[in-house]
Amino acid sequence: MDTRIAAHFDGLISLFNNHADLSAIRLRYGADWKRHRYDPIPHLHLENKTKLELAEEMTRQQFLDWMEVNLLR
Repeated sequence: MDTRIAAHFDGLISLFNNHADLSAIRLRYGADWKRHRYDPIPHLHLENKTKLELAEEMTRQQFLDWMEVNLLR
């Protein structure tokens, strides 16, 4: 999964990516995070990157469907 961004003029709404983000790696692997520090981890940044959730890989169509359900109300 490459980076997918849903933005609003007031700021970032959500950002999906699978980069080796240390916060996502710690969330997934806990105390064993150092062994996985370069692993790509699909994750979602929310609310101007103040919240982080683990995610599954998704296609572009799945991302558009996610946006329709979660953002375009």
